[in-house]
Amino acid sequence: MTPPRIVALARSAAPLSPLQAVAGTLWLAAGGADEDGAVKRAVDACWAAESGDDPYWDYLATRMQCDVCAERFKLENLALCPNCFRVGCYAHGRACACGHVMLG
Repeated sequence: MTPPRIVALARSAAPLSPLQAVAGTLWLAAGGADEDGAVKRAVDACWAAESGDDPYWDYLATRMQCDVCAERFKLENLALCPNCFRVGCYAHGRACACGHVMLG
């Protein structure tokens, strides 16, 4: 399988959105490849630019909608695709429509 889009975004040095930074964090936590450290640097830069004591956990407390059933949950209770950034609840499994595995 090809690396997810989060890897290409990080290597392009484009600033990540908080949702993309969560996807990068999940990718790294799942053992995703980051040989050059670009994903970690991009994720760290995103959270450093956000305000608050712990912007990562503050963002995970944000309520978001499942892209499949429209139920609302805290982001920490949803899965996220590191390729297309689709958000889904666990009722729909981990396989994403784009062919990657949702993480979280």
